[in-house]
Order: sequence, then C-alpha cells, then structure tokens
Amino acid sequence: DLLFTIKDTIKAFSSLKSESDDLASSLEGYRTQITRLATEKAFVIANSNRFVENTIAQLQGQNERLSTEVNASKSGINGLNSKIKDATMKFNTLESKHKKCSCELKRVTEE
Repeated sequence: DLLFTIKDTIKAFSSLKSESDDLASSLEGYRTQITRLATEKAFVIANSNRFVENTIAQLQGQNERLSTEVNASKSGINGLNSKIKDATMKFNTLESKHKKCSCELKRVTEE
C-alpha cells in the first residue's frame, strides 16, 4: 500500500513537473512575444514621430510660402488701389474740365 502511494506521489510529481515545464515554455514564449511587440512599438513610434516632424516641417514651409504670397498680394492690391485712386482723381479733373468746356461752348454758341 505504501509502494502504491509512493508511485502515485511520483506520478503526481511527474505530472506537476511536466505541467511546470509547459508553463515555463509558455512563459518564455510570452516573454519573446512581449519583447518583439515592444520592439515593433518602438519602431512604429519612431516612424510616427518622423512622419509628424516631416509633416510639421512641410506645413511650416507651406505656411511661410503662403504668407509670402499673401503679403505680395496685399502689396499688389495696395498698389492697384493707389492707381485706381489716381485714375479716379484724373477722371474727375477731366470730367470737370469737360463740363466747363461744354458750358463755355454752349455760352459762346448761343451768343
């Protein structure tokens, strides 16, 4: 009976040892997977950061270019507004002279 109990105990220990070995193997597999995922995560983060930095640099460049274009357009508009103002003043002066001449001509021809 004692021999039977010892055999059962040895069998139970053997089973526990096998289960322990399986768990250790699974743990090692999970460690390897975690290490691989951590490496992938670091790679993805590095690529993402590079992408963001490049995108920011591109957008800053576009912003500077567009700001320059806007300022040039504003300057052009101001120049055109000045020319319009000058042309309007000349037109008003000529229109006034034309009215005076028309009045003078009408007065002379009626005499």
